[in-house]
Amino acid sequence: MQKIHTALLAALLATSSHSAPLTDAQQAVFEKLRGTIFIVPHRESADGKLEACGLEFSALSRDFSTKNGAPIKLVGSYYLRGRGEKMGVALKLGVFDDFNAPPTARPNKAFARSERGDAPSQVIPTRAENEGFGLYISGLDDSFMTTYQSILEKREFVIVFNRKPGQQDVPTRVDLTVEKTEIQGDEVVRTRSNAMVDSFVACTADLMK
Repeated sequence: MQKIHTALLAALLATSSHSAPLTDAQQAVFEKLRGTIFIVPHRESADGKLEACGLEFSALSRDFSTKNGAPIKLVGSYYLRGRGEKMGVALKLGVFDDFNAPPTARPNKAFARSERGDAPSQVIPTRAENEGFGLYISGLDDSFMTTYQSILEKREFVIVFNRKPGQQDVPTRVDLTVEKTEIQGDEVVRTRSNAMVDSFVACTADLMK
């Protein structure tokens, strides 16, 4: 996945960072690439016991809320962790304004929701192990149930973040059927599969037993 990701970014950013407006050529390439880049399901176990089920993701989007539509890259993971009353959601997120540089400052707040769903009732932000990334913990409330339903039925969720307290939220739809993205000649080809969601759902069923 990293080779694909690097190739895509190189094709988009052959000249400069996003601190300056994109050229017409860059705009055209970005619009072809805009959307979900990859989804990877993951099961996490310790001492032979299943402890977490996740979906790792990357997506190219635009920030119309705080950056006048400037391109951004999101990289992160969405995990259901724990068992019983200790079960919760862990969203790790890094936001890149300049794709050739480390992630921008850690978002103030971030969460996943369904397309028209509400935010979690409580989101606890903390630092992730990756520099510039944030880790955001929430419980299994009504927001989680609608998000899980969206994963199951629509095979998508929306990642939402804000940069500073009080700033407007920046939403990005993530298509969970995109296994990988490649450039073939002048075309962007997304390989789609239901396998990633199916794996996540099967894992969560095991986790909740």
